[in-house]
Amino acid sequence: MKKALETILFTIILICGCPFILSRMVNGQDGMALLFILLFMVNPIYSIMVGIAAGKDLFNCLYYPFIVAIVFVVGYMLIFDSYDNAFYIYGGVYFLLSSLSMMMTYLLECKKQSS
Repeated sequence: MKKALETILFTIILICGCPFILSRMVNGQDGMALLFILLFMVNPIYSIMVGIAAGKDLFNCLYYPFIVAIVFVVGYMLIFDSYDNAFYIYGGVYFLLSSLSMMMTYLLECKKQSS
């Protein structure tokens, strides 16, 4: 339970906190460039890392990919006060990334244990 709360808290800080701070502190094109870095580099890498962590303990961490997607969609909609469909698409992509990395890690762990 403690591990899940830590993951949820860190997800909220990374996925919601960083864009919130960027949108308030950096204006113009620099802010947009930093948000693109978050959307295309930081968030996908974090989604993959969450999937790897969940794959190592699949039956206790099966819901981790959902956490990433839900926190992203809700957080970005609240931060930017926009209900754009693109947020759902990005949330779905992050869900797929974390789910695929979770399944691959689980399969690799099973293969490692059987050999």
